[in-house]
Amino acid sequence: MLIIIPNLFYAQDILEQNENWAKYSKVSIRYGKSDEMVVYELENGKPNLAKLYKNDSLVSVSKINPIPEKLEKDSLSDGFTPNINLDYKIEIKRNKKGLVSEKYQRKFNGSTGYLEEEIVNYSYDQCNNITEEKRNFERLKKIDQARTFDSSNKNIIKYRYEYNKDCLWTKKYVLDKQGEKLLVATRKIE
Repeated sequence: MLIIIPNLFYAQDILEQNENWAKYSKVSIRYGKSDEMVVYELENGKPNLAKLYKNDSLVSVSKINPIPEKLEKDSLSDGFTPNINLDYKIEIKRNKKGLVSEKYQRKFNGSTGYLEEEIVNYSYDQCNNITEEKRNFERLKKIDQARTFDSSNKNIIKYRYEYNKDCLWTKKYVLDKQGEKLLVATRKIE
């Protein structure tokens, strides 16, 4: 099975912005203690093929089609509203390095009858990896209802990393409430 996936979904989630990716041809990622592993083949520092393995057996191969650089940088920055009811909208703000600093999402949840809004703010380290994610969530009954983003709806996630010589992470941790590191992913970079 061959699945084609736009590069946009991998730009900041899988491979952080780092010019050193061009030195490598492959990165393998294992999440936690999973028996699944994803191997990304790289071309000019960007993933072009993804192979999913389970218990060391190949399960699927996905071709990742690159998208134009301008679209990758500017997509969704002005928001996206598919219909007049304002039932879905995304706005993205970027910092001076071009990394996502804030993401606003608004959508209608038909099962509850509420509009749901979420703002996520990101902080980064010197290697362009997310070190902190602050999420604020709000449910609105009416489209024109004022937002309060009560601090009780805030969720903060903190990350730490171990790096290779090229400032690419090889181990990713999430910090629990006591500040203890929990391993969430490992990468082998070749």
